[in-house]
Amino acid sequence: MPKLCVFAGTTEGREIAEFLAGQSADVTVCVATEYGETLLPQGEGLHISARPLPREEMAELFRRERFDLVIDATHPYAQSITKSIASACRETGTLRWRLLRGASGVSPEHTYVETVSDAAAFLSETEGNILLTTGSKELAGFSQLPGFAVLDMELRREGKSYTVDTIRELKAQYAHDELFLMMGTDMFLSFQDWYSPQEIARCAQLVCFSRYDADAENRAALQKQADTLEKLYGQRPVLLTNDCFDISSTEARRLLVFGIAEPYLPQAVLRRIEAQRLYGAGRDYRGLPFDELKTVSLSLHKKTRAAHAIGVCETARQMARQFGADEALAARAGILHDVTKALTGAQQLLLAEKYEVRLTDFERQNRQLLHAKTGAAIARTLFGECEAVCSAITYHTTGKTDMTTLEKIIYLADMIEPNRTYPGVDTIRAAAEESLDGGVLLALERTICYLQEEGFAVCEDSVRARDFLLRERNLTQHEA
Repeated sequence: MPKLCVFAGTTEGREIAEFLAGQSADVTVCVATEYGETLLPQGEGLHISARPLPREEMAELFRRERFDLVIDATHPYAQSITKSIASACRETGTLRWRLLRGASGVSPEHTYVETVSDAAAFLSETEGNILLTTGSKELAGFSQLPGFAVLDMELRREGKSYTVDTIRELKAQYAHDELFLMMGTDMFLSFQDWYSPQEIARCAQLVCFSRYDADAENRAALQKQADTLEKLYGQRPVLLTNDCFDISSTEARRLLVFGIAEPYLPQAVLRRIEAQRLYGAGRDYRGLPFDELKTVSLSLHKKTRAAHAIGVCETARQMARQFGADEALAARAGILHDVTKALTGAQQLLLAEKYEVRLTDFERQNRQLLHAKTGAAIARTLFGECEAVCSAITYHTTGKTDMTTLEKIIYLADMIEPNRTYPGVDTIRAAAEESLDGGVLLALERTICYLQEEGFAVCEDSVRARDFLLRERNLTQHEA
């Protein structure tokens, strides 16, 4: 079976992925964001990476997976990505194909320039209103244009800040001008869930920028949303397309909060974010009240994992009440137990290096375990949690010898929270109702058995935890 890697993020890349999904092939598809992942097909043998990959990570991926072929179907303007793919392929001796688009032609109605500086110079001599659409890396080149301004009213506003507050302020400041509110696809599709959407739509023309060529297949959803918003608010939004290569704000915020954004963001952008403390960068997260801790933690999860984190938190709180542990600590450990789960294996290693987390060879080879130790490091260093909470997070995946009550609770809550549906989970839940140790022992035995049956390596910590509980049970039965 051939083993292929496709760098997508374009219509052509998605079409290649759709074709390969129906073939007898092992295919890894790489896109830059979680949104890009939602546009890709699902299929057996199709694996998706939804993260920006620096050149070093690409080379590591190629060495580990030993692909027969790498297909670069990224956007023609994403030249830095193409260079990284080519360099990583050369370093690892991997065959590479580059998908080329036909030339778009030169229109006499357009003015073409070579550089950002040339574009800024041309615009400086242009009269009238200018709509500038560009990426963040080129924005500084236009900052000296007459009339160009960056408003900081939202940064200066105290307390909660809503878009409608900014619209009101701008409407008062520019009473005789027409306002346009531009947003990306994700925000547009959820606009009616915003705070005061009707007032926003009344005061500003809504404009949606599609972030990728891949939005072409999402056009039906965009048109339907435009119809819905027109019926709700009496004004039809404008739908525009925009070719770009970017990192989502969700991904950027996650990496910035964890302090590992440098390999993934342009240096100028990163320095500006850090200087202005945007996206939560540089904030003191230690000692947050639980409700605020929960909000921050869930913002660092993938949306698809939020329900699990909440389920573990609530299950752990309930079990703490039942078995005499600290409910507050159980809730905090539960909501943080998977806080770094959204990171890739390479990002986990980067985080471990930053926070000087000691990893075993087994953990380095089985990166699905890394989030436990990196999560504990984030809980300890970033959130200032106590050692009892951090230890419970450290061992929530594998367990260990002679666990504390809180460690057992978080381990078991992760296995039996209400969203879990694997075969045998109800039996473990029933055992946990009778005895905390009984539930943990059954969960450990089930996990070890499953891994062995599937041919996966078993962590020694899990074996030692099971054996310890077996000895304790036998000793109790003997004494009885």
